[in-house]
Amino acid sequence: MSLGDRALEAQACYSLGNTYTLLRQYERSVEYHMQHLHIARELRDMVGESRACWSLGNAYTALGRTDLALHYTSLHLDISRQVVVVVIAVAAAVVVVVLSSHEVPIFCSISAFWLHCLSPAGFFSVKSIFFVSMHITSM
Repeated sequence: MSLGDRALEAQACYSLGNTYTLLRQYERSVEYHMQHLHIARELRDMVGESRACWSLGNAYTALGRTDLALHYTSLHLDISRQVVVVVIAVAAAVVVVVLSSHEVPIFCSISAFWLHCLSPAGFFSVKSIFFVSMHITSM
């Protein structure tokens, strides 16, 4: 089975899990979300893994299994934090490249980027990336 086939299978499992959740067939939902989680880990798809964990948390909550719900939602939170760090690093690199092409001093660029991308609470804002990118491309 090719990588694309496994990714397609993961998406199908995710969709079927959500369908069974809507039908309130939570045991079946768990089966498909577990398959999705297994495939996402195999593919090293952190976003897929995070989504599967969140969905498992929801299904286990509906089943009254708060112990497992807490476990999977905690995993979701941990993975999401890792993904945000990767996104910030990639976005910072893109901004530096764009700013360099406009001959803006790198130090000032990074400082402005961080000021725009971090809220007072310290959470990443995707809208901020677009704001900074749009501002830069109009220079």
